[in-house]
Amino acid sequence: MRFSFLAATVAGLLATTVARRLTSNASAGIDTLQLHIPARLVGRSSRENQPLADPASDEVWNKAVGKGRGMDCAMRGTDREAGWQLGERQNPLSAASQWTGGTAEVTKWFWHYNEVTGELCDMDIFGMKVIFKELKLPSEHQDGLQCFKLRHFSPEDPNSDGAPDSIKSQTYTVEGRTYKATGASNLIAMDIQHGVGIAIFGPEYSARRLYGQQLGSDDLPKLRALSDLYWAYWVDLHEKAGSKNTINNLNMYIVNDVHNEDTDSIITRVLDSRQKKRMQKWPGQYFEAQTPEGFALIGSPLGATIAYLLMQHKKDLGRKYIKGIRVLKNEDMGFTKAHRADLVFDIADYPPDEQMPDAPQDPDTEMPDAPPHQVRSFRRESKTSDDAPHSVIEEVLGPNNVLRTHTFIARDWI
Repeated sequence: MRFSFLAATVAGLLATTVARRLTSNASAGIDTLQLHIPARLVGRSSRENQPLADPASDEVWNKAVGKGRGMDCAMRGTDREAGWQLGERQNPLSAASQWTGGTAEVTKWFWHYNEVTGELCDMDIFGMKVIFKELKLPSEHQDGLQCFKLRHFSPEDPNSDGAPDSIKSQTYTVEGRTYKATGASNLIAMDIQHGVGIAIFGPEYSARRLYGQQLGSDDLPKLRALSDLYWAYWVDLHEKAGSKNTINNLNMYIVNDVHNEDTDSIITRVLDSRQKKRMQKWPGQYFEAQTPEGFALIGSPLGATIAYLLMQHKKDLGRKYIKGIRVLKNEDMGFTKAHRADLVFDIADYPPDEQMPDAPQDPDTEMPDAPPHQVRSFRRESKTSDDAPHSVIEEVLGPNNVLRTHTFIARDWI
């Protein structure tokens, strides 16, 4: 499990300040003891005038660009084409996720959630006041925004105080097998009227941090990808509002306060392409998706979450794709003067009458220009280190005998 593939973690929160500010909102039902503020953020000095992170290495950059290019193709294509692009081998060929419903499955896999209000559902507090003002979106619960805290442990367990050691003692059983709680904790927000999803912060604990190398992927909850978890809430909110016929109204995805090393480095490199040495406040810099910079942002650990959601839920969403990405500096978060990046992904509908260029064919059919004796494709898996995920590399002999290579990183918590 790699929590580097999570939606962005909220940064710059001073633990004592958070506790003091949020305790005053206890009447709103906010659980201040289980926010899991990362120790690395406590007491961090202002980054307002500090330089950007080091730019992404060629290895990180090329991997993100290649992955983003493949995702862009899969988003724009049909479900069948996306299944081919992702290397899926379902029959019939499909990219569809097995998780298509609401939060019933989420609860089954030991995820505990509750709706939050007050300061935990105030986007001004999280440094996005200008974004929401300029986009004319509600920024608070009272205006229609809905926020949820999602945790992979039971906060009601009398033997648990939310600390890692007490979380490790929690187990649950699904389909006759016993699993351990991972301690993951998320805060997400959704505005179904305007079609906006917001990742405020992501998991602070991982199974690896809790258990070292003792847990394998089979020991983790099958429902764990953030794209699938977000989808469950998107479905649930539409069902409760009686507006399931507008479930395809997904127009924007916002990642708040990027705190992911690879994504940070990719942001630096995309800004370098425009000779920008500092992040800028609204409107920041806008990158079209079908550019090297756009592909890199889509293929980054934090961009992949929304890309997977769009690729794997075409039945309900239709063919949606990321049109462009806005990169801008987070405003004063209220807790500290720390400034990091916010990402705004613009989502659009793919024109129904537009043909996919060089659309992939069914992997079980021959390509017209490939001699019958030649190998159509092959796949191999690689793992570069204990911390790196498996990658699947597929080389495909395409039309006119052009050999194309697709590299896909194995999903875990994306």
